[in-house]
Amino acid sequence: MVADLVSDDVLASDEHTVALVDVEHCPAGQGHSASVVHIYHVDDDGRFTESWPTLLDEHSFPDGFWQ
Repeated sequence: MVADLVSDDVLASDEHTVALVDVEHCPAGQGHSASVVHIYHVDDDGRFTESWPTLLDEHSFPDGFWQ
């Protein structure tokens, strides 16, 4: 799966990083786009240890798209 990702904004603290991202995917000429919030937990070494990606509109992609 190939998709275009555009980062709208990134916010960070010592423990968390939040990225606001627009995703666009056009398989077989059918365009789909969505806004996604990615929340990451960051350890003491600055590595991501957990991730919680969340679609702002869960119906913006058809059923089975992420499989």
